[in-house]
Amino acid sequence: MDDAVNIMKGQASLKQIQILCIFEREDVTLKMDRMRTLQILLNLISNSLKFSKDGDCVGISCDYKLDPEDSSQY
Repeated sequence: MDDAVNIMKGQASLKQIQILCIFEREDVTLKMDRMRTLQILLNLISNSLKFSKDGDCVGISCDYKLDPEDSSQY
C-alpha cells in the first residue's frame, strides 16, 4: 500500500489533497500478485483524487477477517 500512496503523492499535492493510511495491523503478510494489487490500489486512489475537491483528505484503510473454517491461516 505504501508504494501506491508514494506514487500518487505527486498527483495529490497538485490538488492539495492529503492521503491518510489507516491500518488495523501492520504485521500481516499477504500472498498475492504484487503488480496486480498495486494496479488496483493505484486505480482506487486515482479515482478518489479525481472526484475529491481541492484541499480534501482521502483515507485508505485495510482490515482482515480470519475464516474460522480455514485452519491454514493460523
